[in-house]
Amino acid sequence: MVALALVAAALVAGYFFWLRDSSLFEVRQVEVHGATVNAPEVASTLAASARGMSTLHIDDAKLRTAVSRFPTVGTLKAQASLPHKLEITVTERTVNIVGERRRPKRGARVSYRQMELEYGPFQRRVSLAEDVDPDRAEAHYERGQLTIVLPFARKPCAGRIMIVLGDERGQR
Repeated sequence: MVALALVAAALVAGYFFWLRDSSLFEVRQVEVHGATVNAPEVASTLAASARGMSTLHIDDAKLRTAVSRFPTVGTLKAQASLPHKLEITVTERTVNIVGERRRPKRGARVSYRQMELEYGPFQRRVSLAEDVDPDRAEAHYERGQLTIVLPFARKPCAGRIMIVLGDERGQR
């Protein structure tokens, strides 16, 4: 009885290893999400790298090696959908600066000949070539200028850094 169970387990394992690399589950469609910098090049590189893979056997190391020439690509997450689809989510090395410039309160008597300041919400996205250490990040706001210092990370990391500058009245 035990011998029969071992033979059955060996047959199932052999069948799985044959099936996982067979053309029955070959990757035929690759979708890439999350890439913004060099998006077409990153997508075509990942699609070319996925050729010959099976949705039952995704080689993450091969995918990471393929995009290693793109410095803004931080991490990859590959997820297979049977039978032929591979979805890859790219996380880029970026800093997002989000804020709002508010109009000065009425009441102060100030006159301008010309003023070219935009008010309202704004967002800037800066791509980075290296991972940064969020625990050692610093930001300083002085006389209308924001300075952000992002030291290189000793190891890859993902995180969110919140920088609060003063209160709603614009005081520091």
